[in-house]
Amino acid sequence: ADQEPPIAYCDPSNIVRSGHNRYQFTVQYAAGEAINAATLGGRNIRVTGPHGIHEWARLASVSTSGNVVTAVYTIRADKLASRHGTGTLNIELRANQVLDNFGNAAVAGLLGQFQAVFD
Repeated sequence: ADQEPPIAYCDPSNIVRSGHNRYQFTVQYAAGEAINAATLGGRNIRVTGPHGIHEWARLASVSTSGNVVTAVYTIRADKLASRHGTGTLNIELRANQVLDNFGNAAVAGLLGQFQAVFD
């Protein structure tokens, strides 16, 4: 059985501006075999930042190419704007959320950061 955990990768675009209701970003998951698509959902990723920002990312779509799964997530940018002006926000993968077909979990932690600017 494959003992290697899946790898998660995210390279978010940098700026969210007022007037956008949603901010969308992509996370790619790769595994030696395959990602268990049933483990993808609305509690995999959270966005955190200053002033107590904590927003769960909603899974918008999933596509698969070989052993790589591309998941598109969204957050409510207008909700963030109401609590914060400008700053660095973190995209974090929660522990034991995304698994491969052998039950190995992708390593939790910071996947990426982006700057939010609300006018």
